[in-house]
Amino acid sequence: MQWREVDARLRHVSERPRQTGFAAMAGHNNEFGTFTDSGTVRWTVTLDPGRPYFLAAVCTEHCRGLDLQVRLPDSTLIAQDSSGAPDARVEFIAPVGGDYPVRLRIAGCTSGTCRWAAQLYTRGASK
Repeated sequence: MQWREVDARLRHVSERPRQTGFAAMAGHNNEFGTFTDSGTVRWTVTLDPGRPYFLAAVCTEHCRGLDLQVRLPDSTLIAQDSSGAPDARVEFIAPVGGDYPVRLRIAGCTSGTCRWAAQLYTRGASK
């Protein structure tokens, strides 16, 4: 049941970007997991220069909030959502090609185990 909730929240958060031409990227461009306490999840996405991207992360109802950061390959911060809401989203254009570190900070779960998911979207041909 919680995975359906996460999927529905991700569809909702990405609805407007998808209406403007963003599409979910295939391959290893989504991440997901479960948590009971606060923590940090890190992964890397490979981006093309000059291409616009939208990255969204969501969690289930009892999640206390998410913060999301995307950094350039040299670790310079390029985009972040530090609102602490149960969804986080950033839109940016990759100035250079390469591997971009992503960090998702999770504030915790108030009831049992919570779930989260993140998806990368782009305009144009997907990888």
